[in-house]
Amino acid sequence: FRSENMRKDARGLAMTTSSDAAATSFDTAVHRSLEFRLDTMDHVNAMLEADSDFVLGNAMKGFLMLGMQSQAVTEPVLAICDFCESRADSLTDREKGWVAALRPLAMNNKKKALAIMDQILVEDPNDLFMLRQQHHGLFWSGKSMTMRDAVARALTGWSRDMPGYGFALGMQAFGYEESNQYQEAERY
Repeated sequence: FRSENMRKDARGLAMTTSSDAAATSFDTAVHRSLEFRLDTMDHVNAMLEADSDFVLGNAMKGFLMLGMQSQAVTEPVLAICDFCESRADSLTDREKGWVAALRPLAMNNKKKALAIMDQILVEDPNDLFMLRQQHHGLFWSGKSMTMRDAVARALTGWSRDMPGYGFALGMQAFGYEESNQYQEAERY
């Protein structure tokens, strides 16, 4: 990887973009998406205006579109998949994982997508956006204990001073609540 084409997100994970503005908008979009803010796509669009070739940013847009739970987004997301896959050779392993998880998710193969997300998080437990994607996927698949355990495993790579730590704790609490472990949920 050429260093002039790399930036790091708020948690120190490498991103293939040469645009500081795209990297900043990426972090803002992650944060806003975790808050379920209506302006999340504004930040995604700003990120892609700053660097339209930013594969991680394009993949993020695809994941967020799929979160709408509408078949109307399938074709546009598959076009995003095509774009991202055509540029996968120049990406980090984490970015390649995002690209690999997006198509099966768009094709409603949640089992495959979740397995890829899990591998991403084994390698990079601080990938907050992917942790949330996995969390949602496991929730909608009815896998509450797996959801709880996946976040617990990821938290071993976190520290209290990391940006987004509170969101990770919230996911852990929800995993415990969904597993009927209310005392643990309250603790988190």
